[in-house]
Amino acid sequence: MRGILFDSTVDNLGNGLDALSRRHQVLANNLANADTPGYKRSEVDFAVNLADAIQATEKPRLVTTSSGHLTGNRSDADPGVFRFTERRVTETSGRPDGNNVDVEAEMAKLADNTVTYEAVARLLNDRFALLRTAISEGRR
Repeated sequence: MRGILFDSTVDNLGNGLDALSRRHQVLANNLANADTPGYKRSEVDFAVNLADAIQATEKPRLVTTSSGHLTGNRSDADPGVFRFTERRVTETSGRPDGNNVDVEAEMAKLADNTVTYEAVARLLNDRFALLRTAISEGRR
């Protein structure tokens, strides 16, 4: 039933929200350590993480041997485990304490991440609204 109601779009949007949430945590951690001597900022590349998630959730197509067979994705296929790629940025800064966090740059990335998160959440919400409409209209 899952394959009929939800396609890989729902999985990909959910994985996108997970990646954006993790990126938000990393950016907030960078800001929290902006004054910690020797701290090196971390980053989560949303585009790379989402591409990995999409590849992990791709499901094999069913093989049809007759024109009477149904086509579609396997509903019992394991969508895979989404893994976040986080890396420490070791570039140096002009600060004497060795910390490489630029507060203004991190705040800009945080704002960008927030806007992207809201857009992806809206897409997922719209997807579920479409499903709710289909279910409620089917009862009439």
